Amino acid sequence: MNLQYGECSRELEAACNQFGVEVLEDKKVDTLRDLESFAAQMAALDMVISVDNSTVHFAGALGVEVWVMLPTVPDWRWGLEGERTCWYPTMRLFRQEQRGKWELVISRVAQELTSLVNANEIR
Repeated sequence: MNLQYGECSRELEAACNQFGVEVLEDKKVDTLRDLESFAAQMAALDMVISVDNSTVHFAGALGVEVWVMLPTVPDWRWGLEGERTCWYPTMRLFRQEQRGKWELVISRVAQELTSLVNANEIR
């Protein structure tokens, strides 16, 4: 489910073409103006994965499992180390090790997500 706010149809189409996976989008919900529906969308999800933005705060406040990809020097509220935050118990932080280099962060998130999916398939 796409929770990105603003116009992003070209990016979604490019992702579908490159990875062969369609990202669902509910065009009836204006994620910037209809916060109640936006929150309802997130509450229905198993997990939210994003960079630091308002979406991760909504997901954390709703108790949804959320993984946040952070830059080397993140906003003050995330501190400078660790995978957990005192703000949201369902949140996990994935930190960039080198400024501007997202490849390792994205790779680690992909590995963790694959492990999680595989573990759930066994059950």
